[in-house]
Formats: sequence, structure tokens, C-alpha cells
Amino acid sequence: MRYKHPFFTLDTERKIIYHQSGTETLLSGRAYDFLEFLCKSGSDKIAVSDIEEAIDPDGEKPISDANFRQITTKIANALGKDIFGYKEGRYWIVGDVAAMERETDFLEKEELRKKMQRTSYFINKRKILILLFSVSVISISYLFYNFFRERYLFHSEYVDEMILVEEGEFIMGSNEQEIEQAVEVCKKEEGGYCLIDDYQTEYPKQSIFVKAFEIDKREVSNAEYAMFIEKTKASLPDFWSNNDLNQANQPVVGVSWYDARDYCGWVNKRLPTEQEWEKAARGEVGNVWPWGNAWNDQFSNHGMGGEPGYDEGDGYKFSAPIGIATDVSPYGILNMSGNVYEWVNADFKAYPNNDKYLHDDYNSGVIYKVFRGGSYYYTAADSRAAVRNAERPTFKDDDIGFRCAKDV
Repeated sequence: MRYKHPFFTLDTERKIIYHQSGTETLLSGRAYDFLEFLCKSGSDKIAVSDIEEAIDPDGEKPISDANFRQITTKIANALGKDIFGYKEGRYWIVGDVAAMERETDFLEKEELRKKMQRTSYFINKRKILILLFSVSVISISYLFYNFFRERYLFHSEYVDEMILVEEGEFIMGSNEQEIEQAVEVCKKEEGGYCLIDDYQTEYPKQSIFVKAFEIDKREVSNAEYAMFIEKTKASLPDFWSNNDLNQANQPVVGVSWYDARDYCGWVNKRLPTEQEWEKAARGEVGNVWPWGNAWNDQFSNHGMGGEPGYDEGDGYKFSAPIGIATDVSPYGILNMSGNVYEWVNADFKAYPNNDKYLHDDYNSGVIYKVFRGGSYYYTAADSRAAVRNAERPTFKDDDIGFRCAKDV
């Protein structure tokens, strides 16, 4: 079945969503399921409980308002338009959605024709010689690739480049005024999807002592993770074949919390704690963003926020190479605001001394792991060093990666 809307086309057979321009979008998991379910529902206004049952029938993880906000914002970013209406606990798609039986389109017919031509081509004796020649070229290329990989790609300057953060206290979290300001910024950027409950998880602002540790200067790259896959036979991350995200010097994404933990253990490191990550990002005095307390649109690889879309102001629509960054923390650590979110070694719980704000996910009975730092989808409010996000440890997404740390 195909569903056509003025701003997208959804093909349920191939589970592909096309932007109105005809390009394929980056949507998977719950974001895809959410959009497909609302398309099937037509113009009906669907209760949140019904949506949750449809996209998570096993009840593996209760879906909070914050999760719904992330889902709808991600879809809006991918499509370049906010297409959802929301009122009194119900969602619907704004605009007509036409359902039609899927037909083989011109591109598929053309591909079938080419496939038949290729079959005939290989039957022809004269072409067999060309095939043998091609195989020889590929074999030689593979040998050169292995040489290049071993000598350059997997032994790049980025491997094991770590920064020492001395022991001592630093300012962690946000006070109520800062939380309210963040919500106002979020509303300007992202419209009606900003819930104060999400930002109250940063409360209170307090001085925390952290022992000395080392942390990766850059996020773990695809090249480095490829070495882990080769040596341990670990499964491939999601989006590994996506050319927008799979370049050697881009940060690896599509990895679960368990994947990140296992990689760090393999290189004799560990995931940073939440306190370590935040100190590394904002310094001892508690900068709002790694570079200081004033938002600078040019200082990170971020998104456009509320009127959805990607921001290519830094030259990168998706994640930027790990060695390129202007968002430098006081310790010289890169990409801790934007680019990709980063898993940390922390359960999603209230901070010590939080005596007034309890998030629904704290005592839900489900274990959530924290990820920090914003991504190329989100802008100022969600790129702050104090922002906390959480998902189940098996969760994977196209804008969540990690970096490692270790004791000294």
C-alpha cells in the first residue's frame, strides 16, 4: 500500500518514506511506525494510548510525552514540515492522505529491464571474458583496500586520543530559572512539543566532585568501530549502509547502549559517567554550552529546530567528521554540543538533592540509559551541556553514538 500526502509518500511494502522532492528520508523504528499508523487512520484523531499500543504492542517500554515529542520532531525534521496536529491527548495528520494499492512504478520496471539485460549479457560468451577481467580488477582493488585499511584507516590519528580532566568540583545541572528559559527557547524553535518535565530532570544546579579521568577528544568514528566489528564479529550498526552516515570519519551511529559499552571495553576503556561527561562538556564553572553561556549558531553541527529541517550552515546536513568542530569545551574536547548524541554510563534517575521534580520515567519499572549532547537534528535548547535524554539500552537511532573514558 502507498499513502500519498502533499509533503510525503509512504510505501508500506518497502517501508520507505519519500520527501515531497522525491528523496528518501531517514526514518525508522518508532518514528516510521508512528507515521504509518496515522496514515492508516486517515483523518481520524487518534488517542495517545491507541498509538502507543499500535507501535509498541508488547509494552516493552511505556512511551512518555517526551518520547512522542522526539518522534514527531524527528518526522518533521525529515519531511521538512510539521504535519501533525495535537489536542487533548490526540494526534492526527494535517492534510489529506490518499491510500492506493501499490503499483510497480517506472523506476522498478526500468530496473527489471536492466536486470534482464544483464542476464543475457552474461550468457553471451564474448562477455564472459569481460567478466573475468572485472573479477581480476576487483580482486586487485580488494588487496589495495586491505593495505590502505590496515595502514591508514584503522590506525588514524584519532585512535586513543584522550584528554585528561583533573579531579575537582564543577557546576552540574540547572536551576529553575535556567530550566524555564530553556523551555521558552525550545518553544520558539520547536513549536508545541516542549514539555517542562523533560528539562526539570536537570534540577538542581549543584557543585559535584569528580575524580580525575580521561575522555576521548572525539566521538568514536565509523572507521574505529569497523575495526571492532572485524576483530570481534560484532553485529553491524543500524544505518551502516546509509551513505549519509557511513563515511569512515563520521561518528558511528545506530548503536545501542550495550554496543557502546562493549566497544569501550574492547579498547580497555569504559563509557563516561553522566557527571564525567557533563564536566568534560561545560568545565568547572558550568558553561551552558561548551564554548560559553551565549548561543552561537556557528559553533556546532545542529538542526533548525521548530520549523523542521536540517541546518547545513556548517557544510554538513547530517553528522560532521569527528575531527571538525568549533564547539570546543574548556578542556579541548570536541563535538559535545550537537553532531550526535552520546550514550553515557548512567540510569535515568533523579539527581541527588532533587526534592521536587519527579519524571514519570524515574519509577516506571523500566531501565532507561542516558544519552547526552544534542545532535544534528536539534538546536540551542537541546544542545546545552546540561540536557538529559534517556531510552531503553537496546534502543538505536541515526543520531546516537558515543565516546569512551577511562580511570587514571
